[in-house]
Amino acid sequence: MTSHAIRLFACITMPIDHIGYCMQAYRIGDTETADILRLVGRLAMPLFAFLIAEGFKKTHNVFLYMLRLFLAALVSEIPFDLMSSGRMTNHGSQNVMFTLLLGLLAIWTVDLAAKSKSKHLKCYAFIPVLLLCYGAHRLSTDYGFFGVLLILLFYFLDSSSLENRVWYLPALAIFASRYVLMAYWNGSAILPWGTAQFSVIFCIIPILLYNGKKGYTPKSKIGRFMQKSVFYLFYPAHMTVLYFIFRYWDKVVSIFA
Repeated sequence: MTSHAIRLFACITMPIDHIGYCMQAYRIGDTETADILRLVGRLAMPLFAFLIAEGFKKTHNVFLYMLRLFLAALVSEIPFDLMSSGRMTNHGSQNVMFTLLLGLLAIWTVDLAAKSKSKHLKCYAFIPVLLLCYGAHRLSTDYGFFGVLLILLFYFLDSSSLENRVWYLPALAIFASRYVLMAYWNGSAILPWGTAQFSVIFCIIPILLYNGKKGYTPKSKIGRFMQKSVFYLFYPAHMTVLYFIFRYWDKVVSIFA
């Protein structure tokens, strides 16, 4: 699989997750179907984290990469708040683009330290990484500091061969166990939603099938720009559509009745 194929797969599983979420939030349909949809949707975030790490290793302009993520995060915030809370603003949580951006900043910081000749910079590189993780926690970005750490883990892992990519499995297992670890830390009961996170283990399949290639790329600059824009705009666009569908479910159903 090329990186474009993995991104497309992630973009398919992401709205499946959000459909399940909206079914639960608006109490539409049966709970079992919603749970299954959310299990499938668990595959999206780890795949996007993988693509961030791979994209950083291959990008020609990391600052432009950061800028695209930042703009996508800003554009996506209102659609995310509408879908997740029914309000245009919700300071209690921020969309996953902010998590991906903070993860990209973390691996950029680590990479700078690794290439630096300064021993002090190498020794203290963990400080900005901790600050970025803390920022994800304080801002309540989707997946929080666990998402940032997952991107870091993927950055450190070697994707150059099939044998090396097997080591992505422990990283996925650590990410999947986050709710179980948090429940253990807080001394609370482990909820079914916590154990359901282990479906992310299946992300290892497309990662193992990854061939290290980018995939189809248009020859023109406009074509390449449009190709990238579609992936970034799909996130806020599908959340906006889902919000209006489920918010006005009765009217939507009556149109097709």
